[in-house]
Amino acid sequence: SNRLIPVHPELIRVGLPEHRERRRQEGEMSLFGCEPGSKGDYAPFSQWYRRFMDSVGITDRGRLAFHSFRHTFEQAMLDAGIADSIRYQLGGRTQGHSSELYVTGVKPKRAFDEISRVEYLGLDLSQLHS
Repeated sequence: SNRLIPVHPELIRVGLPEHRERRRQEGEMSLFGCEPGSKGDYAPFSQWYRRFMDSVGITDRGRLAFHSFRHTFEQAMLDAGIADSIRYQLGGRTQGHSSELYVTGVKPKRAFDEISRVEYLGLDLSQLHS
């Protein structure tokens, strides 16, 4: 679904905004060159990811499927102590509550502050810093 998601400060540090601008200047609308398949989903990218995992010898499909990225993000938000309602919004989930009909979610500044608390212990992206 379409939603407003803040960019994590680490992605800003490694140059995601500049990458986005380069893509736009090249006339590309997608951030990473992956387009939805004929059904409007990202099955082609998911299939590419499965082939990539096979090529590097990773066969644990239970824990390391393409959707593991979303699950890992959700766990990192939980570990950061982010409130359920904000986690659901940032993760593209619904709460199944009638208030969703009239509550628009957290303001962008609050969403940025919350996503900034997400960290992945042991992940070192310093080699990507400009």
